[in-house]
Amino acid sequence: SGVFKKTLKAKNCKLVIETEAEYTPTLYLAYNKNGGTNIELDEPATIKIRMIPSSDTGFLGGHQEFPLDNAIWENVAAGTVIKLLPSKKDAKYFEIRPARPDSLRVPQK
Repeated sequence: SGVFKKTLKAKNCKLVIETEAEYTPTLYLAYNKNGGTNIELDEPATIKIRMIPSSDTGFLGGHQEFPLDNAIWENVAAGTVIKLLPSKKDAKYFEIRPARPDSLRVPQK
């Protein structure tokens, strides 16, 4: 008789971006595959989950939702820190703040 262990994975997730900016830069939703909290786009350990293309007109109503496919989370451990990052070039012009800091970790339950 074997022991079965079910690993919980995130599902039915979406990225919600709210902004008042007319121009939005290219953004990347990313995490560190080694589990670290230091996430830099040009680091080999950084995995980019999703790319949000730049927009000269911003988001309609200042709000946009991006569904995240359940398959994304197959190789991402529960508790992993994820971040939304602009390119290094755009980082000096844009500030990104999470409305819900608790949402920066892959769910554990």
